[in-house]
Amino acid sequence: AFPAGQRAIDHMLLQCPVCMSVNFPGTEQSLVLNRGGQMTSLSGRVMHEQDYRAVTKHVTPACSNLPLTKVPVRLSAEESAAVARLVGSTPEAEEGLDDQPALAEQQQFVTA
Repeated sequence: AFPAGQRAIDHMLLQCPVCMSVNFPGTEQSLVLNRGGQMTSLSGRVMHEQDYRAVTKHVTPACSNLPLTKVPVRLSAEESAAVARLVGSTPEAEEGLDDQPALAEQQQFVTA
C-alpha cells in the first residue's frame, strides 16, 4: 500500500541484475521509503536488500538468490495505483522463452 496522505515518495526499487525482474519492497502494510539511500519502514526500521531476495520472482531459478540492485525512484500515488492494477493482468515470465514474444503473443501483454 502507498503511505497514507502522501502524493509521492522516494522509494527503493529492487531489480535482479540478471533477469531484470523487479520488486517494490514494503513492510508494515506500506512501501518502504528511501531515506538517505537506506530502505526504511514508516516506523523508521531499516530494511535490507537480502530480506527481499526470497520473495522476488525471477525469470529463472538460476538467479533467485543473487544480490538485487537498489534503484532509487520517485513514485507517485497514481503510478503506484497503476502498477497495482496491472499486476493481475501481466503474464508471468516463463523460463526458457526468448525476450521477443511471437506476434500473436504480443497481444497478451499489457503496456502501461
